[in-house]
Amino acid sequence: MKIHFVTLFPEAFPGYFSESIVGRAIREKRFEPVFHNLADYSTRPTRRVDRRPYGGFPGMVIEPEPLARLLEEIDSGAGKTLPKIVLTPRGTRVEQSIVEEIALGPDELVFVCGHYEGIDERVIEYFGIRALSIGDYVLSSGEIAAMVLSDAVVRLLPGVIAEESLTEESFSESL
Repeated sequence: MKIHFVTLFPEAFPGYFSESIVGRAIREKRFEPVFHNLADYSTRPTRRVDRRPYGGFPGMVIEPEPLARLLEEIDSGAGKTLPKIVLTPRGTRVEQSIVEEIALGPDELVFVCGHYEGIDERVIEYFGIRALSIGDYVLSSGEIAAMVLSDAVVRLLPGVIAEESLTEESFSESL
C-alpha cells in the first residue's frame, strides 16, 4: 500500500515510521509512505499556504490553490484519481470498520493533514475528499492523526501481522 501524505511538516513522520510494526512494513515493502510538503506549492515568497476564511470566521485555513495543485500532481503521477482522506475533528469518527475498509481498499491513496482551522471547503468538495476524525478533540495539526490512522491501517495489511493474531483483535470483525 502506498499512502501519500500532504503535510506542512513532513519531518514529523520519519521517527515514528522507522520503528515497530510500521517500520518493519516499510522495510518489507508492504507499506510505502510518500511525503509531499504543501509549502512547496505556495506561490508566495514566504511559502505560506494559509489565509483568512471567507465569511469572517476566526483563525486561518489552508488556501485552495496550493492544495489543489498538489492533489492534481499526485493524481497525475498515479495516472488515476486516488481516494483522498482529510484528517479533521469535524470528520466521521474512525472505527475499526473504517480502518478495515481502508486496509482492504485501493492500494494507493492520499491523506491530507489538516492544519489551522482546516482547509478551504471548496477543495474538499471539488476533490470529493472524505473527512475522518480520530476523536472528538483538537490537535495542533493533522500529522498526528495521520500517523494514528496509518498505523491502524498498516497493521492490517497482508503479511504485516500474523493472521491468527488479527483474528484475536479487540475490534476486528471482517479480517
